Amino acid sequence: MPIRDRLRSACLREWVVFLGGMPAGVAVGALVLSVFGITDTVLVWHTTAGDVTTVPAGLLGSLLAAKLLLPPTEQVRWARIPATTGDAWPGARFGGAALVAAPLLLVAGEVLRIRYHYYFPAQLAAVAGDRGLILVSYALYSTGLLLLVPAFLAFANLIKAELPGWAFWGATLAVLGDLVRLFHEGVNHLALHLVPVDGLAAATHGVSATYQSWYVFYPLVFADNLGWLVLAIGAYRARVLSRLPAIALAVMAVHSSGVLKGSDLGSLSADLAICAALVPLGVARYRRAAPAARTTRLGGWAALVALAVLYAYHLLVVLPHSP
Repeated sequence: MPIRDRLRSACLREWVVFLGGMPAGVAVGALVLSVFGITDTVLVWHTTAGDVTTVPAGLLGSLLAAKLLLPPTEQVRWARIPATTGDAWPGARFGGAALVAAPLLLVAGEVLRIRYHYYFPAQLAAVAGDRGLILVSYALYSTGLLLLVPAFLAFANLIKAELPGWAFWGATLAVLGDLVRLFHEGVNHLALHLVPVDGLAAATHGVSATYQSWYVFYPLVFADNLGWLVLAIGAYRARVLSRLPAIALAVMAVHSSGVLKGSDLGSLSADLAICAALVPLGVARYRRAAPAARTTRLGGWAALVALAVLYAYHLLVVLPHSP
């Protein structure tokens, strides 16, 4: 009897695929590397063989589990925009643009700092030697996290047409977790700017002494990891994403988060995986946008111009006098 027939509940099979297939694949990959004694071998940019194989091994494990447990045929080629999708905020245009821009900004931020070790002493040392690059890197990444909020809501709106419960809980967990990560970015901003003000040694000591201090959002630090999983399963069940992009989206559940976390090939692979899942969906969502009323278009352009002027003022006037 096929395994998929033994697990009669479709929901249970999907949880096994998305939640169990990935760690099983990672464990098998780690075992293979351990047998050959190359787990801690540094390949490039301080990234070990174990770091590099985490995402590919997790993907392969999930795909193999999907092959065994999920129906052999799919109704969606890659991504689908439901016909009954509403116009709730953030809307088709802003939501579609956020689905495209957010993962690309995350990738750009990680690429810029990938040459430096991901742990905080190396991140602080990098500011001392290459301040502009590191600050731009963190700025891009913070902007990507900010745009994930409308991206999550736009994504949940697509799932809501078929499965409102999955959409609600997926978006709730993902947005809460993303806001915790934005809180971390605020801590990162202060820590990085302590280097030129107080010196590298003092900044490193201050971060080290307080790194594991408890804070009110700490219990929610893994909420976004679970949110990615719930959204991935909901998108697959609602036929918004097919099997491969849904599994690629779930890969983000293994992405590390915290204060002054840098980048390596493993975390970059996870960001590239969500690009593959969300960017085509965002493009499709943007293209399916209904024509906007003239007053709506004028109001939107006026708001964009006002924001551009405000941002230009800060770049040209405030930033040159900033410490």
